[in-house]
Amino acid sequence: MAFSALTEAFHINPKIANVFAASGILANPAHDAHTFDLNHVTKHNYIEHDASLSRDDAVFGGGEKFDQEAFDMVLRTYREAHPGKTDEEIGTDWVTAGHARWARVLASKEKHDAAEKTWVYGIKEAIMSYGETSLYLNLLGKDGVAPLKWVKIFFGKFHVNMVVSLC
Repeated sequence: MAFSALTEAFHINPKIANVFAASGILANPAHDAHTFDLNHVTKHNYIEHDASLSRDDAVFGGGEKFDQEAFDMVLRTYREAHPGKTDEEIGTDWVTAGHARWARVLASKEKHDAAEKTWVYGIKEAIMSYGETSLYLNLLGKDGVAPLKWVKIFFGKFHVNMVVSLC
């Protein structure tokens, strides 16, 4: 089911979809299982991770709900890259998405350091987070460019009701 959703709805390459689906199965505490539930993958640093685009970090109690302040940082990055344009005129792109992602990484690290909390963001989280960014750019757009107004809807409206965050 996860494989079908990833390949048919999100148009993810089948090889990559197999990796994602298999990692979901590995999250199931029943080690002989061939399925998983969303509650199996909502653990910190499984899908949700520090430096999310739309969530506060789990250690601060925000891993499962939309955080407008975090997402405003992302929006600010897009708006600064396109001065004088409205959100309806702005198209996201790979370069600006990378800058938005990096800004969230730095802000997350700084917040953890200030609170003297452990920050977890290694190679796995970096790969996942940039993969998530490519997912929303490709899902909502074409050739890595998605209208910012759609990105806002995806994160601000659709994501609010999701149990598991993509980013």
